[in-house]
Amino acid sequence: ATVDVDVDVDPIPAELPVPAAPVRPRFRDIFVPRFGVELTVEEAAWGKSLLRAGYFFERSPAPEQRQQTNYFDNDKHGLSMGAGLQWRDGWDVFPQPLQLDFALQWIHLDQRRHRKLGDVSQVVRSGGYTIGANTGLSFVF
Repeated sequence: ATVDVDVDVDPIPAELPVPAAPVRPRFRDIFVPRFGVELTVEEAAWGKSLLRAGYFFERSPAPEQRQQTNYFDNDKHGLSMGAGLQWRDGWDVFPQPLQLDFALQWIHLDQRRHRKLGDVSQVVRSGGYTIGANTGLSFVF
């Protein structure tokens, strides 16, 4: 099937403003210290069970957003905890242990204020938290 459509529309009398070039974001490099521990809770003929915990602090690489850009970012504190189970195969099907892992992570975003410049002065605040979960199945080698 072939369809031809001919539409005769007069130009719309409107002008779109040309936006100003965005300001360079001026992000900076950051160092993110991370700490973690792993503890073997039980080791037996069937395998072993593990507990894990960790912490990190990440400073925001973005400066205060005073112009037209809105690269909102916050300093972050992250806590994580997890568990793992390693099974040794009693039937020699798998040459190495099989590992099942679970993890939870909570990230707190520190409150931050951005004093915007312009025709109307305004303050934008950002903050909050995120929660994440993970599970994985892997072969240890």
